[in-house]
Amino acid sequence: MLVFEAYDDRAYETVVDKLTRLHMESSFLFSFEPAIIHFGTDKWQPPEYMYLKAYHNGSDAIQLPHEEQAVKYTELLSNKYLPTDRRYTLVVSPLFSNEEHYGILMCEIKHEYFNYLQSVTVQLCAALKIITLMKQQAVTQKQLKKSLIEIKENNELLRDLSRQDALTGCYNRRGFFEELRKRLSNDKNEGEKAIMVFADLDCLKTINDKFGHEEGDFAILSAAKILKHSFGNSEIVGRIGGDEFVVCAFLDNAIDIPSMRNHIEAVTREYNIKYAADKPYIIHTSVGVYPFVCSATLEIGELLSHADILLYEEKKHKRSILKSDYE
Repeated sequence: MLVFEAYDDRAYETVVDKLTRLHMESSFLFSFEPAIIHFGTDKWQPPEYMYLKAYHNGSDAIQLPHEEQAVKYTELLSNKYLPTDRRYTLVVSPLFSNEEHYGILMCEIKHEYFNYLQSVTVQLCAALKIITLMKQQAVTQKQLKKSLIEIKENNELLRDLSRQDALTGCYNRRGFFEELRKRLSNDKNEGEKAIMVFADLDCLKTINDKFGHEEGDFAILSAAKILKHSFGNSEIVGRIGGDEFVVCAFLDNAIDIPSMRNHIEAVTREYNIKYAADKPYIIHTSVGVYPFVCSATLEIGELLSHADILLYEEKKHKRSILKSDYE
């Protein structure tokens, strides 16, 4: 029986096949599913159904498909698989180990061979005990595997949350540095051209002071959307401060800084028309764009410093973001 998997009913067929050689005219091996825990002080409560795993009736052992195994407990001695062409006497042997009841063996055997039953049932009970343990182990392993998957998913979620800015969904400072370091260390990017963009949302303090922090949050979220739309989802966009954003973009073609600035401005104008037309202020970011060549030895902090210097020059030309100043 133990050669097979815990849930393989062929194990029961092998038992019945052996019983055909022990001077048994017929045998029927029933199983409780699951095993019944019954203590000596309990009142026996039979299950509604038993499951005829395998049987023989004067012929070879037959293994029943699972959908045909259920037999009502009240029909144990009157089910359709019992002999109908002769009189017979069945010996019913419970199969159990301590308080665990696994099922019943019913067999038709001549009285001179009754001594076989004791050794047969002892061996059957021992095998069924091991099979029950194997089933429990399979369930435990399945639950453990499920738990490990859940733990892995939760850890991945926590890792993502620890690297993500809650308001904008961009990388936070930690996430930006980790992701960019991974990209720079990738051999495929060695020697490729890229740009570091340092962006600052103009006049966030003015928006907060005049219109409230909800409007400030809207402006911050808008700036993040503008940068994501300007560079696409494949680039690394991070929010590293209250109103400070950084973008690292890996470009296939030659870098044209003026064209890049014009592209960001165009996306910004379109966003203001579509999504901020009713606001009393304009969403705008000042940007510093610093080109560089990818290398695993680059210091990310130095790249940001170069882009920040260029941003500072850009902010000297910053205009008012209040629409009332242009009326």
